[in-house]
Amino acid sequence: MHNLFKYEQKSVGNEEIIQKINLITSFYKSRLDKQRDNIRNKELEESLYHNIKSPVIEKIHLYVDDEDALESVNNIISLTSTDKLNIISVGKKPLYSDLFAYAQNNLAGKICMISNSDIFIYECDINVLNKLSSQKNICFALTRYEADLSCRLIDNFMGSHDSFIFNSPITNFDTNQVAHVQHYWGSENIVIHELEKVGVKIHNPCYQIKIVHLHSSNLREENRPRINLNGRSGYCNPNKL
Repeated sequence: MHNLFKYEQKSVGNEEIIQKINLITSFYKSRLDKQRDNIRNKELEESLYHNIKSPVIEKIHLYVDDEDALESVNNIISLTSTDKLNIISVGKKPLYSDLFAYAQNNLAGKICMISNSDIFIYECDINVLNKLSSQKNICFALTRYEADLSCRLIDNFMGSHDSFIFNSPITNFDTNQVAHVQHYWGSENIVIHELEKVGVKIHNPCYQIKIVHLHSSNLREENRPRINLNGRSGYCNPNKL
């Protein structure tokens, strides 16, 4: 791993935290480009490391891609001596439907966060997070900061969201309606559309809960399709609560 102490994660606000976050995400090893895979894999390891160290995360529930990825996860467990990690399964690449169904079926009454693998919480306003404990059927769909803490996708907002935070379960939400992978173009916009269909109020308090995206390697699967078509799309502009 590299730059493990590059970021000083922090929580702000004058309230005591009511509930910490249960993060549901995945971990994999990149095999797209031999010259850059090592850099990409270090980014994924670092993201997991920072989430383990986050003062606002209670537990991380992890879908692990394969045995090779599991070895890396076990190395991080040894490095951090953490008891935060719960391995959901090995050998499955989860769809959004899997991630939300896990929260719905296993984490009732918990504050849950569904994120991409290369995202970690950098800063969290406890006053804002606590709103989820007292209000049902609202969801935070957060827009990210980059590794250098720049925020071009916030400053020039075009509908990008990398994390969802909510109080589980979400009433009347049919997880089968979001049975697609996380990395297709517009995948998160379909999630927002389906949440809004069942009356969930979406907020994007990305100035108060800051998530960081580690992807300086710029290594991506080519020819990803856009799937938020035919009006099946939603977004939420950055706002403060």
